[in-house]
Amino acid sequence: MAKLSFYDNYSKKELYNLYLEASCDELTDPRFNRIKGALNETIPMAQYSYDSFINLLDSLFEIPDTGLANIESGNYRSFYKAYLANSIGMPEDYYYMSIFIDVFYTDYRNIKSLEDYLYICHEGMILFKDIGKYNKSELMEPIKNANKELGELLETHGRLVDYNKLLDKDYNLDQMTAYSKAECALLVSFLINIDEYNHDYSIPSRIMNNLVDSYSPELVRQVGEYLGRDDNSQVLAKRLLDAQYYNGKDIYELTPDGTYKLEKIIKLDKPKD
Repeated sequence: MAKLSFYDNYSKKELYNLYLEASCDELTDPRFNRIKGALNETIPMAQYSYDSFINLLDSLFEIPDTGLANIESGNYRSFYKAYLANSIGMPEDYYYMSIFIDVFYTDYRNIKSLEDYLYICHEGMILFKDIGKYNKSELMEPIKNANKELGELLETHGRLVDYNKLLDKDYNLDQMTAYSKAECALLVSFLINIDEYNHDYSIPSRIMNNLVDSYSPELVRQVGEYLGRDDNSQVLAKRLLDAQYYNGKDIYELTPDGTYKLEKIIKLDKPKD
């Protein structure tokens, strides 16, 4: 998943010429044959700068052939148009285009390195924090068509999580950001280990609901900060998921070095029968 470096291989002028050729469906460079169809599909959907066009190229080269075919089919366009229509003040921007492509077409089971895990958590936060609020068929169906498990997870999450509770409890900016970090870490970690959890898509939602319902915004901030740390996020997110899945066992206090103290501070819900 690590990005290719078009900065090193193409000058600004060369990339601008590639952009013009792609915009006019006149791209002839054989090195781009594999992504040409998907590039022709995505180029008209947003405005691009030098950096943003590099991001788009990187994303398209990284996804598998099945992802490219899905983009070429028009499925991704359906999602993107619906997302723009449901967003307030979101520009038709390069940045979202590349992020959503990465999140949609990543093979989560094959995320092995901490670098790739943190990358998709960071990128996914932009999508994950909003999509649950919409939970509309015109958004969910294209996601399911692109990545069925991702779509099922987000649909379940959007149905089970009540984001209005965050407003009711008056979370401040730091607490909201920490909430999103925790949410993203749990969703991504769940998708990586989805077979282990028997595709029980409710597990991340139950953890987040329990945190909001039972604990103070400041405790949620602490949990989110632990889960947002580069060195232990992946391990701690999986421990939370494990504890929720395996009979709702108690979670021990998370310490800065990623270990557990004996005193227990979070007790998760019992799983459904």
